[in-house]
Amino acid sequence: MTSKNKDKKPVEQFSQVPGSLGKTENTLGGQASEIAPEENSSLEPLEDGNETPGENLKVTTKTEEHKDNPNAIEVRDPEMKISDHITYKEAIHSDTADELGIDNNPPDEILEVMKITAEKVFEPLRRFWKCLIAITSFFRCAELNAALEKDKTIRASKNSQHMSGEAMDINANVYGNISNRQVFEYIRDHCIFDQLIWEYGDDGNPEWVHASYRNIAPRMMVLRHFKVGSRTYYEEIGGEHSNFKSLN
Repeated sequence: MTSKNKDKKPVEQFSQVPGSLGKTENTLGGQASEIAPEENSSLEPLEDGNETPGENLKVTTKTEEHKDNPNAIEVRDPEMKISDHITYKEAIHSDTADELGIDNNPPDEILEVMKITAEKVFEPLRRFWKCLIAITSFFRCAELNAALEKDKTIRASKNSQHMSGEAMDINANVYGNISNRQVFEYIRDHCIFDQLIWEYGDDGNPEWVHASYRNIAPRMMVLRHFKVGSRTYYEEIGGEHSNFKSLN
């Protein structure tokens, strides 16, 4: 599910323009893998809530007034930075969660993982290009992921790395400063990652890029997600097209 971001003006202009990193069109092919695609819901600007909590409601800040309420929890500042260029509200936002009223706040231990993921696969990209690049999906709680599993247009994996804070979806088209191909090729050529996925699109550009990181033995898997008729497939980039297995 996608939605357009209304603010497409970059905060700063990039000055570094690398030479061609293009290797993808000559390296497509490989064995299809049964890995379910991830949600690609574009980021909308969020407004800070100013709700007045009742006695049994969750509150935005666990103040002195609510310290004895067992149902009150402390919710983090949405403008808090989890890395130099990612705010907390960007990292937890989901259109589906908003529509279904799902609390998509991660526990502390997963937030720490998210900080590492951001530093490993997003910040090098952002520092190099020096321009706005949108993250359209990062953390997903188990309830949100289960809801997305039921959506046949999304087909989220039941073991999605988004749930552990290890994966994010990046869509450069939101701001249009660089292409998704440039995102994909930069991460492929310059970052340590677990999985890097060229999501749909064509041989020129993916629709978005899925990138994940894990601390223990990152696999450096480079995949392409594509459709043949009504069926969707993942294949590892770098070999011959063979032994396709349908996800549907």
